[in-house]
Amino acid sequence: MSDVMLRKLKVVRGAFQGVRSGVDTWWEFFLFCLDRMLSTLLGKNPRFYHKRKVKNFKGKDSYRIKDIRLPLLDAETEDTFFWQGPFGQTCFHYCYFKDCRDEATVERSHGATLFWRETPYAYVGDGLDVEILPGDVVIDAGSWIGDFAAYASAKGAGEVYAFEPSPPAFNYLVQTTKLNPNIYPFQEGLGDAVSEIELFVDPANAQCNSFLDGDGVCRDAIRVPVTTIDAFVAEHGLSRVDFIKISVQGYDMHLLRGARKTLQRYAPKLSMLYCNAHSVPYSMEDVRKLIKKFNPKYRVMFRGKKLFAAVPDL
Repeated sequence: MSDVMLRKLKVVRGAFQGVRSGVDTWWEFFLFCLDRMLSTLLGKNPRFYHKRKVKNFKGKDSYRIKDIRLPLLDAETEDTFFWQGPFGQTCFHYCYFKDCRDEATVERSHGATLFWRETPYAYVGDGLDVEILPGDVVIDAGSWIGDFAAYASAKGAGEVYAFEPSPPAFNYLVQTTKLNPNIYPFQEGLGDAVSEIELFVDPANAQCNSFLDGDGVCRDAIRVPVTTIDAFVAEHGLSRVDFIKISVQGYDMHLLRGARKTLQRYAPKLSMLYCNAHSVPYSMEDVRKLIKKFNPKYRVMFRGKKLFAAVPDL
């Protein structure tokens, strides 16, 4: 059997696992297979499955995913969001699995797709508790359209400070703040110094914007303001920081160096998505060592491309 055929069978198997876990119905599985078959035979995907999934959550003025509300998107962003984006990363697991990290459940739900096994941004187990609790002060670094910020709001966070330097994504983020309480948007990046630097952008993929461009993935660049978590905490007089979510496309080490005092003083729970799409010059182990250097009390754990860290019994 050819490698191409094996890959196609693996994709179908993953879709079937989605039915077993409740992600999809049998009707949606049929539409998924029909899309794949017609795409192979005719060279064009009619997107029946995608249209069905969007219809499940699209309201008159927003997407409604149980407690979470998100702004209506343009067609291209919508495709990214529902097919393999934040809906799978955060919202689905919050709404349907209640932040479940049971390996058997996650494997059953998306057995063929590593992307889904990296979810969600919460982890409770093995002596580690990394989840958002009611009243938490949350920093959302790399907020994109505010999907995680909305997730945190629905979890009962008292304050969610959402940072997104990309203008198109920030416009969506502002709309998200109007649909969910306690979210405060900032059109800035987070790094290791207060400055203005280049953000490399890819017009074809809004999720891949990065301050790094080691392999030329992003073709264009714009200049954007950057601050540090320590400077932000001091400027706004925050007396606590409970949770920091990090999805900054390879700029993680810079962000953490700019959060040294916050990690030492407040020991917030950390949830980080490791990205190697931009020739990132460090490893997950380097990140672990830096966190431990700033605060030796942290316990750090890896799950797929996710890093979770917390100070036990804080």
